[in-house]
Amino acid sequence: AAIRAAFDWIIEEIIGNPEAGCFAVNAATELGSCDEGVQGAVSRSTARTVTAFADAIRAGQQQGEIPPAKDPQAIAEFLLNAVHGLRVTGKTTQDRRMLENIVNLALSVLD
Repeated sequence: AAIRAAFDWIIEEIIGNPEAGCFAVNAATELGSCDEGVQGAVSRSTARTVTAFADAIRAGQQQGEIPPAKDPQAIAEFLLNAVHGLRVTGKTTQDRRMLENIVNLALSVLD
């Protein structure tokens, strides 16, 4: 439920304020390969997000919401990629149906 809420919040932010974007995604796509300072900041942000997702997945497993055989680290890394993709997609569209379809498919890895 916590992971779903995070993705729902991102969709609302994309639709409500499409110009804002995400600092980490914007920095990574613009300067991540050529600026070591940006690369380090993005890496730290990425690590925090992956850790938060992995912790939420483990909690979901303990509560019986997520199957215990799922690899929390691998899924967390995939969900980070889904967040980044959602943010980039949100730069070109605020089509709620499309964004929700992306989220629903991404979260299907938790089933």
